Amino acid sequence: MSLWIEKYRPNSFDEIIGQKDIVEKLKMMAEKKEIQHLILSGPPGVGKTTSAVVLAKTVFGSNWKENFIELNASDDRKLSVIQGKVKEFARSKPIDAPFKIILFDEADSLTQEAQQALRRMMEEYSQTCRFIFSVNYQSNLIEAIQSRCAIFRFQPLTKSDVYEFIDRIAKNENLELTDDAKEALYTLSKGDLRSLTNLLQSISNISKKIDKDLVYRGSGLVNLQKLENGINA
Repeated sequence: MSLWIEKYRPNSFDEIIGQKDIVEKLKMMAEKKEIQHLILSGPPGVGKTTSAVVLAKTVFGSNWKENFIELNASDDRKLSVIQGKVKEFARSKPIDAPFKIILFDEADSLTQEAQQALRRMMEEYSQTCRFIFSVNYQSNLIEAIQSRCAIFRFQPLTKSDVYEFIDRIAKNENLELTDDAKEALYTLSKGDLRSLTNLLQSISNISKKIDKDLVYRGSGLVNLQKLENGINA
């Protein structure tokens, strides 16, 4: 059984849900192969990491894995990692491309020392590498990094965006969802498509016909309407 978060991860800009203005700007950058250092800022599950991966796939084509590396900064946030793995990748020659791309996911977890080291690398290896920082809180990055990057602020997804994504999965997986089930999924996920996808896959193992009660039972959370009724009683 495949993981739906990977199965339904977009592979092109046209598949990305919402963020139309940002997607158009990234698409233009990819077509011209003129990429700046970037900060992708916004809440979880709205397409920051996916947009960076799609950007790399579009720019590098079949060589994207050789010219792109993704690091989870909450794990690889120490200065030794920056001076070792990152520096080695940044200074090596790109393969049939004008530059490489390094993506730091959850970059707001990077230590101050690691950020200072990265700031120096951004200058030293600007001819061979571009740095992308995906963050929930842009303010946690030092000013020296912020000033060297183009900043894209991702917005929370609208209800219609989330419903579009739910319908896409439901059609492919032969699911039947009631309107109140969609409403419950939107409420529980808070617009986080990664969280929504995991929840919907776990519920689909119980039944292909999904209503609001099944969504709340599958999530392990209290049905808000029942809670309200209990308080009123």
